[in-house]
Amino acid sequence: MARRGRGQAAVGEVSQGQAASYEHGEGAAAEVAADLYDGIKDMVATNLMPSTVWALRFTQHAFPTIENVDILAAEAQFWRLGDERMRHILEDISRQTPVERGDGHLPAVRAKGKKGRLSSAQELAAIFDECVMPACLAHRTREGYQSYWKCVITWAIAHEEVASILPMTQTTLKAITQEMMMIGCATGTIRNVWSAVEDRHRRFGYALPLGMQGDFTRMSKAVASVQGQPSRLIFPVGVHHVKALLELAGLTDTQTRDMLVCVLGTVCCLRVGEVAQLQVCDLRWSHDAAWHPRYNNTLAVGVYKRKQDQARKGLFPRAGEAVATRLRSFVERMGLEKEDECSKKRSPGARCRSCPPVFPHITAGARTAKPMSRQQVTRAVTNSLQLIGVDTTHFSGLSMRRGGISAALVARVPEPILFLQSGHGSNCAARNYMVPRDPHVLFETYLAF
Repeated sequence: MARRGRGQAAVGEVSQGQAASYEHGEGAAAEVAADLYDGIKDMVATNLMPSTVWALRFTQHAFPTIENVDILAAEAQFWRLGDERMRHILEDISRQTPVERGDGHLPAVRAKGKKGRLSSAQELAAIFDECVMPACLAHRTREGYQSYWKCVITWAIAHEEVASILPMTQTTLKAITQEMMMIGCATGTIRNVWSAVEDRHRRFGYALPLGMQGDFTRMSKAVASVQGQPSRLIFPVGVHHVKALLELAGLTDTQTRDMLVCVLGTVCCLRVGEVAQLQVCDLRWSHDAAWHPRYNNTLAVGVYKRKQDQARKGLFPRAGEAVATRLRSFVERMGLEKEDECSKKRSPGARCRSCPPVFPHITAGARTAKPMSRQQVTRAVTNSLQLIGVDTTHFSGLSMRRGGISAALVARVPEPILFLQSGHGSNCAARNYMVPRDPHVLFETYLAF
């Protein structure tokens, strides 16, 4: 007979509350989740016009979610709200603005239909709201919020509550949360939906449903305490892995690229996206040699924008001779060169428009001008570890950054020095003023290997 903890309900036990009955056991919960999932999709189909239903596309989300919400503008429950409110609900906030697409290069901006030289204050403020203000959140964060907001729209259609989601009351948010829990959505997913709701309210000037101090934290604790679970196990790339990878010989170009992706990403504590975006002009060979000759054949890697460096001040994690030599050999063998039209000198905080990626996409043994995607970087990590006989079940692209930071902490690298390598804490005022008196400390994270 299965054992249960003290105070834990037995499987099949039914309790009666004022608002609902509660039957314990995974089977009963799974049955309710399946009924709700199908029920929401059925009610969506019932509450929309047949022509809209035929065109609907649903995502693979754990909660029923309409992907192409743009087609809903023809529905009466949306256009009855008025053009402005309907736009606030259906607008896609994930798109990059023209200013963001310049990636550090500010485009020429002209107000539409303006005859004179100067725009009015209202016109300038409207341009700022349209093209600059969205950048207060990273593009990938906005993409996530847009996806989770679609969950809210789908729920509202099924329950005929479209008018209640913007602005939203705390009662409506609790209703959405409860149904997501009943369907089996993870605590992290629920928090992301709350964040998406709050961002949408802030963006369009509505009062927040969790606007009182401590509301978000209290509800988050309540949800996590009843259904929280451990994070997925992801191992870091270890010091022994890095050493074994650097000893590999006789590799193909693709294998060499994957090995260097894993090694450089680990010793420099890089995120998957940062590895994918590296360009040849970001590699600063012997960057610190002018301070002392012992830094010949080392490397500083320019990361022009990071999650904690949205202001593009730039961070330059270091790598020592063993990594720099292998990487330089690979770059030369692949014919990757800094272009004469490189824009890094003119615009050091922007992505270069000319120089090739450090880790290009390789097809049929030949490199292309395309950089690796984030998914390809993650595969490069697991592929390279498999070359040294590692079971990669619990490894991913996150293993690089986790491995670099873990190795540094074990080696007792001082936190402020580690942060110069990892980019953590760059917004803390005191650390913005820290300049090491000897570049040697900048290599302490690398020397942990």
